[in-house]
Amino acid sequence: MSEPLIIRVRVAATVEATWRAITDAQALETWFAEKAAVDLPNTYEFWGRYTPDGDAPHQRVLEVGEHSLKLGWTLDGVETTTEISVAAEGDATIVTVDQSHFVMQEAFDDSSIRGVLQTFWCLSLANLVDYLEGRPLTDMPLRDVRASIVVSGATAELFT
Repeated sequence: MSEPLIIRVRVAATVEATWRAITDAQALETWFAEKAAVDLPNTYEFWGRYTPDGDAPHQRVLEVGEHSLKLGWTLDGVETTTEISVAAEGDATIVTVDQSHFVMQEAFDDSSIRGVLQTFWCLSLANLVDYLEGRPLTDMPLRDVRASIVVSGATAELFT
């Protein structure tokens, strides 16, 4: 069953600086992907050896807001959507990535490149935070990354 993968990070930077890091091709090539092309509202592409299906750009812009971006991203032949948004929270900024077509089982059985999305986005957002806060970029193994999974259902159904 496909569920959205939602990841949020808090960064000690302004909304404007954070949005600039997300929408400037040169900045993206520093913290995000080997290659990037950005000309909003028409173009937002990224690719490279560490990008899922990164042999070429597979993204197209669906919507652009003041501090939000929605992309169509073809992964493994499937059209997914990626939403990136930036919002102020006190003296910091919250960056949220909402990635469609994430199937947790694919993370364990290599059945699709989409199985690496949780690792890709965690590492990418850790790099964004380090980039904006002036630290060296994150490398494997990941540090200070936390995840939670919300499971809905009756206890008897979950634990049998």
